Amino acid sequence: MRFRTTLGNGLLAAGLGGLGNSYYSLFLVDGKLNLHSGLIDVFEGIWLGDKLNNTEWQTINVVVTPSHLILGINGKLQAKHQVNQVGENSTTFFHTFIGGTTRTNAFLSKSVANFTGCMEDIEVNGVKITDCLLYTSDAADE
Repeated sequence: MRFRTTLGNGLLAAGLGGLGNSYYSLFLVDGKLNLHSGLIDVFEGIWLGDKLNNTEWQTINVVVTPSHLILGINGKLQAKHQVNQVGENSTTFFHTFIGGTTRTNAFLSKSVANFTGCMEDIEVNGVKITDCLLYTSDAADE
């Protein structure tokens, strides 16, 4: 996906799987990209980039395979970490949140505000996300 913003902090995306440690949260923190996941042994998460809140379009990629979690920015910076297998489908995410989460899944945001800015070219599992595929479930949380 691509994003641009002037704000230094916000939840860009999050995913939730069927098993307890099967989650990821992708944040913009002080203009840097930060990826947290129960699938890797990195307490502070993966950090990449700097000054990504400079109003220019930033392209980010998150790839989860059965063996690795990979994070890339603008086709240049990349981090790769081995995945801790906690079950057969531990790298399967059943719910994907873009720009924020529902109240029920607020733990994924770690108290970081929802993203404010522009997003485009969002693709999940090879499927381009369009307005007609988006679903807001805050009403279902009540």
